[in-house]
Amino acid sequence: MRVLSLPIGNDLLEIHINLWKSQETVYFNGQLASKKTHFIGTSHHFTTDAVHSFGVDHFRVVTSYGWMGFRYDVFKNDHCLLASGRTNVSAPKIVTQIKSRSKSVPHISRLDDPGLPDKELIEDLLV
Repeated sequence: MRVLSLPIGNDLLEIHINLWKSQETVYFNGQLASKKTHFIGTSHHFTTDAVHSFGVDHFRVVTSYGWMGFRYDVFKNDHCLLASGRTNVSAPKIVTQIKSRSKSVPHISRLDDPGLPDKELIEDLLV
């Protein structure tokens, strides 16, 4: 069940939840970015190619569940894009290290995106 669709520029971040299996799945432009089992929430980390540069964008999606239902926080390069009521956006914490159980963080390549022609992508990168 899709519970969140967040447009980020020309990109789309989606969060799907399977309550029966206690699984959360995060998609970025239709590609699987992270999949984890949760109990009362979890944190997803992944990277993508930057749109207008040759760098990398770091994404962090934090989910939690409580009396008020589902809550989501979405960060791009430690900049808050979507905040729940528990996140203090006026004084953001600087995260200097991505904490993850796995040694590598999943990476979504824009060149693998079937919806964007390679010629258009290369033109965007060169501008």
